[in-house]
Amino acid sequence: MNIRLHLLVLFFVLSCSTPNNKSKYFNDFELFIEELEERKRTNNIDSLEENETFKFYLEQKNKFRLSNQDVKNIDELTERFKVIFKESGGVDLKVNFYFENSASMNGYLEGTEFLQVMNRVVGNIQNYDNKSFFVNSKEHQQSNILQKINKKQIKVGDISNSDHQFIFSNAINSASENNSLSIVVTDGIYSVTDGNIDIVPIKIEQAFQKSLKSKNTETVVLKLTSKFKGTYYSETCQPGKKAIKINQSRPYYMLLFGDSSVIDKALQDIVNVTELPGYNEQARFLSSLQSKPSYTILSQGEEKIGHFKPAKRGSSFFTEIIDVEKSKASRYSKDENKENVFQFGVAVDFSKIDLPNSYLEDLGNYSISEEMGYEILDIQNIDNVEKTSRTYKELNKIQEANKVEFTHIITVSAQTNLFGELEISLNKNLPEWIKESGTTNDCEIIGDEKTTFAFDQLIQGISKAYQKKSNKSDYLNINLKIKI
Repeated sequence: MNIRLHLLVLFFVLSCSTPNNKSKYFNDFELFIEELEERKRTNNIDSLEENETFKFYLEQKNKFRLSNQDVKNIDELTERFKVIFKESGGVDLKVNFYFENSASMNGYLEGTEFLQVMNRVVGNIQNYDNKSFFVNSKEHQQSNILQKINKKQIKVGDISNSDHQFIFSNAINSASENNSLSIVVTDGIYSVTDGNIDIVPIKIEQAFQKSLKSKNTETVVLKLTSKFKGTYYSETCQPGKKAIKINQSRPYYMLLFGDSSVIDKALQDIVNVTELPGYNEQARFLSSLQSKPSYTILSQGEEKIGHFKPAKRGSSFFTEIIDVEKSKASRYSKDENKENVFQFGVAVDFSKIDLPNSYLEDLGNYSISEEMGYEILDIQNIDNVEKTSRTYKELNKIQEANKVEFTHIITVSAQTNLFGELEISLNKNLPEWIKESGTTNDCEIIGDEKTTFAFDQLIQGISKAYQKKSNKSDYLNINLKIKI
């Protein structure tokens, strides 16, 4: 970074404590982007320092009260920054690949899907500065790990034991370096040496809390399935019956660790789930979101029941409504008597939110102001909106007028307590598929193709560590005002 930019950032930091600096913030942010665009033409970009400065500006936005237009401006500057880096070669990744090679992994080496995934991912990381390791209770660096996996020659170190506290702590610490990505492949079976799985989440939480103190590292968990032919080693069977021969499908897991931009790149270029045979589910854990969504109440559409007006006349982008009246319910109503209700849709742009669609579209991950009478009826992906509907026409009109693209519609409805400040929160929950993937008894493993011993407990520890780092129970809030 040149001297002018260093001085610019320093001046902004020193002046940040004085009031009414939002306009200066945007001016300086835009100047930073403009200078990058200019220096891109001469290939004079220090990717590491520029990336850190960009993150600085994103963090500073939290000191201001942002309007919807402010959020749009930040998103536009973010897109310009991404274009600069894409066209100038982007950030050079450093990738560490960790393959848990405990004896319980041998059975996957007979699975076609598993080997296809390993060849895809390990092949992709060859495009970057990379190191590969077998891991159990220690790490063992390998120069030809893919060849050994393909030849079923993974016996290195103490394969009788796998220490997930060590494996995950080691991986997340490696990812704390700038532009670094860690990938862990594991069967996810937590070895409980003292037989008490209740302490599993506590141990993992503590391991992650320590690693997360100095870095905003994110974690992605992928669940995949492949054929398993070999010996399964039970954690709960009686001694002498722990080794069970099976020939069936079994789940396994891939975890990614890195900062937001690194994870985004990895999911696109290294671990693209559309290219992974046997892919099932995905979860992403992060302390806070990089940006806030744009949103507006829809004045027209199939979601609307009743009548209202925007509080600000002539606006197609609004979050405050007046002159509210109920009307007869329509197709969304659960009440067969079709009593009078008030209902409307909220169009939201979740495109910059680093969470899987399956999470964003799960009603169980949202909460709504309890003091009012509203409930969330539906979260619809824009791609599923009928092209001939009034909602689709309204969306197009708003998007063209405001240069925004929405991704989802949240439909809310109430019969009583209509008026006040309505807050919709996207909460930090453990995804349902993770809860359903765990078991406390793996002795009857024959025929069980979906669960993994103590896996839910293990991931619960990761989730709690992220919640404690941010000290918040939600990712974002959508705030609306409904007046008489």
